[in-house]
Amino acid sequence: MTPTESPYDKKLREQQANETAIFEYVSGSERNDKIAKAVESMGKDIIKNGQNAVGYFDFYNTDTGKWKFENNQGWGWYQHNPQYGGKKEQVSVGAYQMKSGKIDPKKGIMSLYVEVPNTPYTVEFTSPDHAHTLLDDKFDKEEGWDVVILDTRELAKKKNDYNKNDYNKLYEQVNGSRYQLGSVGSVDDARLIDRKALGMAQKALRDLGISK
Repeated sequence: MTPTESPYDKKLREQQANETAIFEYVSGSERNDKIAKAVESMGKDIIKNGQNAVGYFDFYNTDTGKWKFENNQGWGWYQHNPQYGGKKEQVSVGAYQMKSGKIDPKKGIMSLYVEVPNTPYTVEFTSPDHAHTLLDDKFDKEEGWDVVILDTRELAKKKNDYNKNDYNKLYEQVNGSRYQLGSVGSVDDARLIDRKALGMAQKALRDLGISK
């Protein structure tokens, strides 16, 4: 006789199959190539047009710990912060600075962060190589891009009450690994967040005058 699958075993099997499907999507080349291409395009626009569009950009070298352009070659964050003057929105890319002080997008764009004008949202993309390249080469590379949409309005409400901190209200997130705590329930959810985040970031850069 063939044993009957219990409701618990069936639910567990379906859950495992769903998690496998999500991971296959998150780590898949089609998804990651699309995100990498879009982030590279947006990152190049930030490097080329950022200072004229939103104001002063600085460079923080994650290896030397220095904030400056000249004689600070290496990987780090090229960013505009509101305290510099200019527009109030923060914009940042993880990129490589040459000895001359110029940012070289040909080395790759490891991350991109932008505050979306006239909204409470921030959008961030983090490459699978980000931690390994910018922070410490002892970090393992992830399988896929991290994509995060943060609602700062919800964050402000909850920052002093961790018991009410509902992850799903603060973040829409697709992690670049198997670890998907509180982020997505299905492949369709992951696709939707990726698509939404790319659209929000591209519109934000257009509204800031960085991209056409």
